[in-house]
Amino acid sequence: MIDRPYAQAPGAEPPLNRGISPIAGAQRRRVGAVVVFGGLVVGCAALAAFGWTPGGTTPTPPPQQPARQVVAFEGLRPTLDQPGPDAPQLVPADPARPVPALDPQGTSLAASTPGGRSAQSDESVRRAPLLAYSRRVAVAAPDMIRPPAPQADEPTVKARRLGDRNYLILAGSSLPCVLQTAMDSTTPGPVTCVIPSDVHSDNGALVLLEKGTRVSGEYRTGLKRGQRRLHVLWTRAVTPNGIVLQLTSPAADALGRAGFDGEVDHHFWERFGAGLLLTVVDAGASGVTAALDTPGLVRLPSPAASTALEGGRDISPTLRKPQGSEVTIMAAHDFDFSEVYGLKAR
Repeated sequence: MIDRPYAQAPGAEPPLNRGISPIAGAQRRRVGAVVVFGGLVVGCAALAAFGWTPGGTTPTPPPQQPARQVVAFEGLRPTLDQPGPDAPQLVPADPARPVPALDPQGTSLAASTPGGRSAQSDESVRRAPLLAYSRRVAVAAPDMIRPPAPQADEPTVKARRLGDRNYLILAGSSLPCVLQTAMDSTTPGPVTCVIPSDVHSDNGALVLLEKGTRVSGEYRTGLKRGQRRLHVLWTRAVTPNGIVLQLTSPAADALGRAGFDGEVDHHFWERFGAGLLLTVVDAGASGVTAALDTPGLVRLPSPAASTALEGGRDISPTLRKPQGSEVTIMAAHDFDFSEVYGLKAR
C-alpha cells in the first residue's frame, strides 16, 4: 500500500491551501510589509512639509495697540490757594469814608467832590467779575446735631401756685351724690341729686359743701342702638347756707365711669312685633291658597311686613335709672370758695 500523506479520505473536504505553495505565501507577506512601510514614510514627509516654514519658526502676530484719543488741553483751574493773575482783589473799605449817595440822575455825588472816587471807578468795581469756587461740604457728625432753640413766639405753659388750699376743691375730685329723681331717657329733662356727706377742701381743713347740698343737672335725648350709658351734665349746686356754685361738670357712676348706666329697654316687640305678626298672617294666607289648588289663582307676597319693620327702625332704646342710686360728680374745674368763706382767729 502506498503511503500518500496528502491523500484525502473518502467524503472529506479538500484543504483550503492546497494550491498555494509555501514560497508564494512568504513573498506575498514581504510585499505587504513593504507597502505599509512606504505609506508611513510618505505620511511623515507630508506632515513635515505642511508644518515647515522658511525661517524655521512660527511667526507671531503683531500686538494690537489701542486707538489714540485726542483730548483738548485744559489748564489748571483757579483755586483758593492759587486764584490766578486775573482774580479780583478785594480792597478793605475805609471806615472813615462814608458811602457816596446817588443824585436823582443816578450818578454818584462823590464824583464832584474833591478827593472822592469817580463814578466810573465805582461802576467798574460793581461790574468786576467774581469767581465762584466749589468746596467740599463738611458733613456734621450725629453727635453735633442739636435740636433748634425754641422760638420766642411759641406758647409756653407756666406753673403757678394754687393759692390758699383751705378754700379749694381741685379739678378731678369725685363728689358723691344720691339721685333724688328717677331718670327715663325717652325724653330729655332735668335731674337732681343730694350730697350725702360733707365735702372738705383740698387740704381737709374746712367744709366747703355741707351735707344736704342739692345739685341739679340735665340729660339729653335717648340712646342710640348699641349704647348702654347716658350722658348727664351737672350745672349748679346750692348749699344749705345759700352758697351757689356753678359746676358745669360731667356725671359718672359710683366707680367713676363717665355717664349713667341703668336698665336698658330695647323695645323688641315694638320694633319687630308687627312685622312678625304680618309675616305669620301672610304665610297662613299662602298656605290656604296652596290648599285650594285652584287653577289660575296666584298669591303674591304682601309688603306689609317689610313696611312694619322699616317703621320699627326709628325706635331707640330707653335707659331707666331709679331714684336713690349712688352717682358721682367729677369736678371739671378748680372751685374757689375764698370769696364766700373766711377764717378768723378765736
